[in-house]
Amino acid sequence: MTLQSAQQSFIAESRDLLREMESALLELEKTPGKVDALDAVFRAAHTIKGSAGVFEFDAIVDLTHAMESVLVELRAGRVSVSGDLIALLLSCGDHVSALLEGIGSGNSAPEPALAAAGSTLVDQLNAYLGASAASLPEPASVPEEELQVEPNEPTVASDTWHISLRFGRDVLRSGMDPLATLRYLGTRGEIVSLVSMFDALPPPADMDPESCYMGF
Repeated sequence: MTLQSAQQSFIAESRDLLREMESALLELEKTPGKVDALDAVFRAAHTIKGSAGVFEFDAIVDLTHAMESVLVELRAGRVSVSGDLIALLLSCGDHVSALLEGIGSGNSAPEPALAAAGSTLVDQLNAYLGASAASLPEPASVPEEELQVEPNEPTVASDTWHISLRFGRDVLRSGMDPLATLRYLGTRGEIVSLVSMFDALPPPADMDPESCYMGF
């Protein structure tokens, strides 16, 4: 499969997922507590994000990532279904469709006006995350003496984060590319070191070529 044909397959699949997402959102608006509908919306956004990451379509990745974050809060009950939120998620689906249209025309990067509209949608989604965080109870204060570091204890030597990635065994069967996660992290900061983890590898005779054993 050539890159162009792979991208066309991505566009076709994503459009199918957007139609499923729209139907599920309308169903969720009628029945806010319907778990199947919410799961269908989440699955569509998650799949589109992963596939877009493979091709480095960052505008789609950023928007679907923000959608996914809000949907996580919905599933956890920290954000409630409302007409405004359903309308926002439907608008996000329309925007992804417009981005796909541009990709199909050979423009991997959106036009400035389209990019600005996408940024506005991400900000509106993030506002729900801010409201969710504001509704959480304040963390209990820790006495100052308990924050003191003992002289012999190690201290942090840099501001570099250590991130451990482990993927589900069936991640490849679900159409996801673990490398897309690494590419996405690379857009959020500089990856200064990357180590492949092979600790989950079974003996060669027991390996399944469609299963994922890697970690990073």
